Amino acid sequence: MANEFEPVRTLTTGKAYVKPLTVSGDPILWLKGQAEEGDTLLAHLEDGVVWGKAHRDGDWVTSHDIAGYAHSPALRTDWLWQARLFNEAREILLWREGDAWRAREIGERGDGEPTFTEWFDEPQLLWGDHGRAAVVNGVAFAMLEEGAQGLRHAPPIALGLPLDKDQSLGGSRRACLSVRHYLAQEDAARVVASRLVKLEMCEEK
Repeated sequence: MANEFEPVRTLTTGKAYVKPLTVSGDPILWLKGQAEEGDTLLAHLEDGVVWGKAHRDGDWVTSHDIAGYAHSPALRTDWLWQARLFNEAREILLWREGDAWRAREIGERGDGEPTFTEWFDEPQLLWGDHGRAAVVNGVAFAMLEEGAQGLRHAPPIALGLPLDKDQSLGGSRRACLSVRHYLAQEDAARVVASRLVKLEMCEEK
């Protein structure tokens, strides 16, 4: 769902932790129960991509809820591959492994010995050079399309687009994902884990 973007890499030192989580019951309801107000949801299903935003703890609105928008499927457990629920402090990753569901939390929350002590953030441009806006229960979505390729998705980000007509993002402005890469120090530093941090605006180089 993203294009490559050449980042300015700034190494950060601190404490980051990885924690396995136990998934109980329906995985989508379980994940919804982990939601904190302001979290962003990105889910990949067999029939498409679903974006969402938690507007209060334990609940969210998704791109499937946009009236008249037929390009985002409903969240269905039997079609779900994986989902990420993230904010600037942590990400919860849920994924299917055979007939079972697995989950882990990674982020800068925790106590004791950290799993990682160094990382850097990298912006990844999202598809979509034009589109229009939608608002669902107070959450802004950008219904984006990419040129003539017909690639469509609706991330929960306010891009200043009109509600009633398509408009180009103009120039080099694009929506992007901030991705955090954690490093392990072995013979040489290498990326061993990554997580999503936030949606933001970037300038394409």
